[in-house]
Amino acid sequence: MSRIGVQMLIGQHMALHDPNPQPNCIGYIHTKMSHVDVARNASEDSRYICLREYGSAPKINIYGDPSITFP
Repeated sequence: MSRIGVQMLIGQHMALHDPNPQPNCIGYIHTKMSHVDVARNASEDSRYICLREYGSAPKINIYGDPSITFP
């Protein structure tokens, strides 16, 4: 198993046993996370890096309902 996989499992275990868990979280898993918001944030970060490094970046369209979360 890779180092990042082991770190993820250790972090998940520790978060599951945290006496003061974050609201709407089960370990590392955020139950109210919006997949559209995650994709939008990642695309904005990518555009920023491209603009900074290359001076231009393609426009990215994200389609979906941001109100849909994990069940």
